[in-house]
Amino acid sequence: SDYDATSLAFFGELSRPLGARTTLTGGLRWEQRAAEFGTTFSPRDDLLGGDLSLTHRPRESVSLWARVARGFKAGGFNASLVGVPGAEDQLEFGPEYLWNYEVGTRLQSGDGRAAASLSVFYQDRDDLQIKVPRQFVPGDPTTFLFATTNGESGHTAGLELEGNWQPLEPLTLGA
Repeated sequence: SDYDATSLAFFGELSRPLGARTTLTGGLRWEQRAAEFGTTFSPRDDLLGGDLSLTHRPRESVSLWARVARGFKAGGFNASLVGVPGAEDQLEFGPEYLWNYEVGTRLQSGDGRAAASLSVFYQDRDDLQIKVPRQFVPGDPTTFLFATTNGESGHTAGLELEGNWQPLEPLTLGA
C-alpha cells in the first residue's frame, strides 16, 4: 500500500497588555491536511482553531488566568476495512473539534523552590472520533474489526492540581 499525508499550517499569536498586571493573548491556527492511501482514499480537511486567554498577576508570586480554546483533529480513513464486505460506508471519518474552557491560578514561593497550580476545565467535543468494534459479516470472525467513526458529541469536566518542590538543588519533587 502507498500512504502519504501532507499538512500545511499557519499560526499567529498576539499579546496585549491591559494594564501593569493584566495581559490578553489571542492565537489563531489554520491547517490544511491532505492524505492519500493509494487511489482508494484522498480526504482533505481545512481546519481552524485558536485561543483567547486573560492573565492577571495580582502579586509577583500569584497568577490568575482564564482561557477559551478551539482545537481540532483531522479526519482520516480506516484502511483495515478496505475489501471487507459491509464496511463500505465506514471507510472514511471526518474531523473532530473541541472547545475548551478553563480557569486557574498559579502560586510560587518567594525563593522559587515551590510552586502549585489549580485549574478547572470543561470541554465540549463535536463529531468526536471514536473506535467502535463491529462484526461486519455475522458468523465470520475474520470480519470483526475496530473502526474509527464520528460520534455526535461528548463532554469532559475536571479539576487539575499540580505542585512541585525543590528541597535540594539537584532534587525536585512533583505531583
